[in-house]
Amino acid sequence: MRRTKAILAFALAAVMAVPPAMQTPARVRTLSDTEGKEAQVWISDWRQQVFQDDTMPGNAPQEVDLVTGRNDTEPFQINVRAGEDGTIIHLAFSHLVSGEQVIPVENISYSYVDYIRTKTNSRYSDSTDEDAVVDEEGIAWINISNPVRKTNPDMPLGFPEILSDTQSKVVKKNKTQPIWVKVHVPESAQPGLYLGQMEVRTSFGVYPFAINLEVKDVVVPDTASKEAFSVELWSQLVGNLDTEVDVITDAYGVEVDSPEWWTVMESFAKVMKENRLNVMTVNQTDLLLHGKETRVNPDGTVVFDWEFFNRFVAFFREKAGIQTFACAPVAKYKANPKNYNNDIPGEEVNDYVNPYVEVLSFDPQNPLVPKKELLLVDLEAYAAGVEGPALHYLRQYARSLNQNLISQGWDKMWYHHIIDEPGKRTQAALYPVVEKIISEECAGMPTGDAFTAWTAEEESEYSEVYAIMEYSIDELPEKVAGFLHPGDKLMVYTSSVPLKDNYLNRMIDHPVWHMEMLGWFCYKHGATGYLHWGMNQWNTWTRDYLPYPDYPGEMMWDNSLGDGSCVYPDKDNLSIRSSIRIEALREASELLSYLWAAEKNHPQEVQGILHSLLRSGNDYETDIEKIRTAREQILDLAEQPQ
Repeated sequence: MRRTKAILAFALAAVMAVPPAMQTPARVRTLSDTEGKEAQVWISDWRQQVFQDDTMPGNAPQEVDLVTGRNDTEPFQINVRAGEDGTIIHLAFSHLVSGEQVIPVENISYSYVDYIRTKTNSRYSDSTDEDAVVDEEGIAWINISNPVRKTNPDMPLGFPEILSDTQSKVVKKNKTQPIWVKVHVPESAQPGLYLGQMEVRTSFGVYPFAINLEVKDVVVPDTASKEAFSVELWSQLVGNLDTEVDVITDAYGVEVDSPEWWTVMESFAKVMKENRLNVMTVNQTDLLLHGKETRVNPDGTVVFDWEFFNRFVAFFREKAGIQTFACAPVAKYKANPKNYNNDIPGEEVNDYVNPYVEVLSFDPQNPLVPKKELLLVDLEAYAAGVEGPALHYLRQYARSLNQNLISQGWDKMWYHHIIDEPGKRTQAALYPVVEKIISEECAGMPTGDAFTAWTAEEESEYSEVYAIMEYSIDELPEKVAGFLHPGDKLMVYTSSVPLKDNYLNRMIDHPVWHMEMLGWFCYKHGATGYLHWGMNQWNTWTRDYLPYPDYPGEMMWDNSLGDGSCVYPDKDNLSIRSSIRIEALREASELLSYLWAAEKNHPQEVQGILHSLLRSGNDYETDIEKIRTAREQILDLAEQPQ
């Protein structure tokens, strides 16, 4: 037992802390009261994905024990299972008290965990991989290694994923319902042991649990701080990275810049701030299209109206705690304008080869309203000294962007993407051309993208921000070290790969603690950030151009489960629903702060704990109790002077 508890002191503190909602006497119904109906209520670590057929283990904790720092949010789970249909009415909490110090009950919240059903585990196609399995249609698939559970094609399996913020929840007979509870510790909280209680109030009875929260004297920086770990999940809030579909308008039926639309934006900002998603990539071309005075003249000269762009950025800077903003790639692949993942016979097909730049152009059919399109860049003409229309637009854009950012005092908090994953030869050739214009017109603005180690090395003279694929960092550390310059920023990048060889990743059927373990991986390799492309790519991986599925009711058919998004639309409430995967990323972000604090005075001890927990991206500890213990050891070191 890592702490000593005084029962009398706890009882007095709990009574003093009980808010009015918990002062009504309630009969506590024990498990013996429900004999034959198998009512079970138990505590579990947040790292344990609880499935609907899980039952209470014999060693389930009898109390909630948490250890954390200040300005940290720490989760745990309460699970309810019964032999009859019923209802979880609500959860009630007391204040958390340590002597005269109080963490108010308002700092405790809960959400119900909903399930996404699927018949297949995550996979990706690769005909060149010797481990690929060819299906009946001739497609060679690589399946996820060591999923948290394997699926059965004849029976859908529900994976815990979505967080629902309703107060009550219907519980079906013999179906376990997890409840995700989290405690936010204010930065102002004094170190010490805080005691409190909670009650799970159900139609089966009331189930009380003690909460023991040990607060360490170490502070997680605010999300906007330069000292905070950087988490960049690409959100599609105005327009769309790849297609003509506006993601939010399509999902909610609201008009951009309407009061209803801003209500949706409030929900996004809240989730981003709560989960430390503090690097925001914006679709600047789409934002400019909503500038009422944006115009393109027939000769190609452009008037940029930054008014809506600035309101949008200011809103998220204030509401979401953004550390860094990034402009989306200006050089792009040409995707099908209706749906990214499908080619329609007779219509425009996907083009991942030719060099395009996204521009606003003159529309003779509607001269007062510019249109967005992709223009080919003539690289041979550029080599001969002719920039051409696409690069002429880009130079105007970059110059105007720079002037606007300086006028707003924002020029020190931006970087610019050039090309996402510039793997083809034409993109590799285009990259320095675009970067040169951005650097000339936006002096001092860093540029960077998602790379493999090989493509990053090729573009290393033109980048300062490197989001390197996880396995590239792991397998080619000398190469990565060779192209990084002093002052460059290294981020770890995952996408629909890696899925094989037991690599850490963030799919729905991966162990949820993989995302926390990616924090250890970032620390091992000196990365100060993490990037993933899919926060809400709701229009990307749909089937046959149908609307985005209404999860959790509908089945998920994605090949890489959850790769395209980790939040979900709540149209009825003009809101979004978060997920346990985003919560796990927050845990990684907080962990990095503790690791950086601990290494200042105890570098050797930190390295020993790190090595015991993680050797590489596919060689790591899998026992969640040992993972939890390692985090607590780092917290101990972080608050101890040398």
